[in-house]
Amino acid sequence: MDIYQAAFESSPDLIVCVTPEGRILRVNGQCEAMLGYAREELQGQTLEILLPERFRAVHASHLIGYMADPVLRSMGSGRRLVALRKNGAEIPVHVMLSPAETSSGTMVIAVLRDATEIQAAELQAETLISRLRLSSEAAGMGYWTYEKARGKLWCDENFAALFGGRPGDFPDSDSIRSRIWPEDQEIRRRNAWESLDASGKYESEFRVTHPDGSVHWLADLGRHIGASDAQGRIFTGVTFDISDRKRAEARAEEARRQERNLMDMAPDGIFLADLEGRYVDVNAAGCRLLGCSRDEIVGKTIVDFIPPEDIPKLESAKPGLLAGEIQVGEWKMRRKDGSWVETEVSAKIHADGRWQTLVRDITDRKSSERKQAELLAALRKALQEVKVLRGLLPICAYCKKIRDESGGWQAVESYMEKRSDVHFSHGICPDCLKEHYAEFASSKDG
Repeated sequence: MDIYQAAFESSPDLIVCVTPEGRILRVNGQCEAMLGYAREELQGQTLEILLPERFRAVHASHLIGYMADPVLRSMGSGRRLVALRKNGAEIPVHVMLSPAETSSGTMVIAVLRDATEIQAAELQAETLISRLRLSSEAAGMGYWTYEKARGKLWCDENFAALFGGRPGDFPDSDSIRSRIWPEDQEIRRRNAWESLDASGKYESEFRVTHPDGSVHWLADLGRHIGASDAQGRIFTGVTFDISDRKRAEARAEEARRQERNLMDMAPDGIFLADLEGRYVDVNAAGCRLLGCSRDEIVGKTIVDFIPPEDIPKLESAKPGLLAGEIQVGEWKMRRKDGSWVETEVSAKIHADGRWQTLVRDITDRKSSERKQAELLAALRKALQEVKVLRGLLPICAYCKKIRDESGGWQAVESYMEKRSDVHFSHGICPDCLKEHYAEFASSKDG
């Protein structure tokens, strides 16, 4: 067997030699494995025996057209071809046609390759691509590939739309960069190359301006494939719109800013703590109350600022707070200088588990209450003494001394001064003046 015969028989594909009229002259041994025919069954038959009935009429005209210009080419480009097995089953095939000059004239050599696995893989790939497109459209993601060595960019329609254009508008990285905000360009470039060089992946967020002037926030997720050499790498990734997320973050940040302003405008201290009682925030009034900076309070616990003897009181308040109650009470809190400040605390636990306490300095109020209590005590004492003076007083009919509770006798002045705020000053009435100092009583000057 010469080398050509050996190559003919050992080919993994079915090789069919056909006359210009379309009759099979010769086939190799793959005819039985692929189509179930012995080669003797095919020799002398027209080529249509290998075609389903629906293709036989049009195939004759195709053969005539090919023989008019016989060149090496694939058959049925862009279409899926099938061959008919002896048992009537159809299998997908790829067909390559080639003219061959012989002593008997021009023949056609048809090479048929079983495409069952290839078409199954193609179908699976098409299915995956369709799913990928649907997923990307649903998620608003665009796909891209960048070849660094040539500076070439490939992108799909979703990606181009995110930048306000069509795929043909972005042939390279410069065309993409022109849509990115100037202050974001360098950050994105540095994130891309530094992170890809270090870990083979990168993430970046940036703003783009569309031709209509609208501004959008986008995010990239990228990976590198191919050569390990940085210049030879091919990068691929996805890009998606995060404008809604950025707007939500901006609104949340503005809400936090306004909440912070309101907290700092409050005249009373506002303390926020986690469920374990560790402070996570405090307003300006709370800092002034304790004489501490915010950093000196955040991270510490409630028990760091109350007397040790009040810890059981704190523990007993927890069940009510966890049940949703608002607890109001008076507490002492230690200031940075070690002094204690008297406060009124209103506490509750939010649905997210945070404690919130409103703390008011009641030092002046407590001082006023103490002064009022002292005044009331003094008044009560005075009233008690007044009652004593209003009772029956035993007094001497001659010397006018008064007998006290112990049985002793005291001058009226001494008795009254001890039992009231009365003080005496002495003088002489006109009658006594006449009786005891008659010489003065007749005087014009008195």
